[in-house]
Amino acid sequence: MSPKDREPEKAGKSTVPLQQISRLADSWIRPDLHQAIVIHVVRKGRTAFQHAVGKLTPEDNSPSVQQDTIYPVASLSKVFTATAMMTLVEDGLISLHNPVQDYIPEFSGPNKDQVRLWNLLTHTIGGLSMEEMDDLPSRNADKISDLPPAPEGQHPRIHEFLALGHNIPLSRKPGSVVIYSNYGFELLGEIVRIVSGIPLATYFDERICRPLGLTDTHFILPEDKECRVVQRPKTAAYSDADSYFHQGIGNLLRYKVPWASAGAFSTARDLSIFGQMFLDRGNHKGTQLLSPATVDYMTRNHTPGLGDGDRDETLLDGSRGIGWDIPGTKRDLMYANFYSPGTYSHSGAGGSLLWVDPTYNIVGVFLSIEMTVRKDEQRSWAADRFVNAITASVVE
Repeated sequence: MSPKDREPEKAGKSTVPLQQISRLADSWIRPDLHQAIVIHVVRKGRTAFQHAVGKLTPEDNSPSVQQDTIYPVASLSKVFTATAMMTLVEDGLISLHNPVQDYIPEFSGPNKDQVRLWNLLTHTIGGLSMEEMDDLPSRNADKISDLPPAPEGQHPRIHEFLALGHNIPLSRKPGSVVIYSNYGFELLGEIVRIVSGIPLATYFDERICRPLGLTDTHFILPEDKECRVVQRPKTAAYSDADSYFHQGIGNLLRYKVPWASAGAFSTARDLSIFGQMFLDRGNHKGTQLLSPATVDYMTRNHTPGLGDGDRDETLLDGSRGIGWDIPGTKRDLMYANFYSPGTYSHSGAGGSLLWVDPTYNIVGVFLSIEMTVRKDEQRSWAADRFVNAITASVVE
């Protein structure tokens, strides 16, 4: 047995169950489930499992995906944006209790003065949901040409999205319910730019990516890396969205618009390093990138007792950390059965997942292309099954 083959045994149990998981992942490559999957799991700081299967593009002669294949990670970008925001808190430049209007006075209307940065980070603004904001252009097409120019360092399309939404009324009282909001995270991206003096994409690269050695994580994808991005068929889930602001995941325009809520690209390796930094309470190879106090604050449940306003809020757990999703008692297919208490995670439309399990000492990445959407609107993917199988295999 080679040293490479022995490595997983140091990180968990026998490699036999892990070999079975490889075959299981291979079986998930089919027209109704996934076109491509790249997986990377770290256990006790060591690589316990990695696997890549499927095609880089929909063409029959496509090369296979590899561990360095780049994926659009969609809403997983929110964790990056939240981390950037928290470094400004660490530096004493902002407080999460500051009203959004302190930085963006145009964000106005009834109860808007009650919206704090904390509300943006926990999706407790009281409205401005994805569904509500996606049709902004159709409601405000006549206003786009009248908007002032974008400020220096802000992408024009993000500037338009923010400007058109400033006066949209809230449907609920801030802090009363969890309503998932891309718009709230675009506000956060703009506040990072205002406070730091540089765009979010640049700030995150300098403050987080470079110190961590995340060489393939970007809010604006370099042209020389476009050939390494997985391409999904136009018929795949989330590929055909043509919203003026949030383009389909396969849209080339998405490569150049640094959406704070859903615009980042990354690899399985980079995401595992980022997750391990959180598991190590902000430390990376002896360098403290985040304070342990920051990690503790970001990864605990900040919304106990609040329901999920995107579903039946009287029945479903609305647990949220700072940027992170707290699985809590949630029961749909975005969440695995074997998450231990204390686990935090985030997924992204189209098939990305990063989870960190402090109890079992696991950092896991599942990058895929979801091919279909279930009729019950739950995720049509195998990530939850993968988390269950990998947890059962590596935990003594």
